[in-house]
Amino acid sequence: MVLGVAGDRLGTDGDRPARSRLRGRGAGTSALAQWTTLLFEATAWRRLDFATWSGNTAMCRVGERLAFVREATFRRARVVEGEVYDSVVYGVLREDWAVWAG
Repeated sequence: MVLGVAGDRLGTDGDRPARSRLRGRGAGTSALAQWTTLLFEATAWRRLDFATWSGNTAMCRVGERLAFVREATFRRARVVEGEVYDSVVYGVLREDWAVWAG
């Protein structure tokens, strides 16, 4: 899956970091917040989660900013551009999202 805004790539599920002129401008935070709200409104799911690599500090911060909690670490599980990183999983519960999103 690739996330983008107006043709500018924000991220991907691959092992290659996205480089974008939108990086650092809140587009990823906004996109994940809207997606999370939509999924909780449209489904009966109790929780949502996403996985990324520990070197993707921007995505980790986005999750933490949006009430996602770091729930798992798989040590030395990902190779990105020749470097070894941990794989990390963040999750949010429906009730926590309801409080955060108010």
